[in-house]
Amino acid sequence: MEQHELLDRFIFHLRVVRMLSDNSVDAYARDVQTFLNQLNCPLTAKKSDVLTFIESQHQTGIKVRSLSRKLSA
Repeated sequence: MEQHELLDRFIFHLRVVRMLSDNSVDAYARDVQTFLNQLNCPLTAKKSDVLTFIESQHQTGIKVRSLSRKLSA
């Protein structure tokens, strides 16, 4: 399965199963896409990839609450 298919399935889950608002779904989709864009191969992401993402987001000055939302996505 390709990256865009995985994201589409996740978005479907958020909309249909969790019944989140459009704004929430859009925010989660952006967060996941930001993370996926940083990876070479998203299907084999490791803990070190997540830690690198956290560090890069922290360096941009992102607030803790926003980073927490990104990580929960």
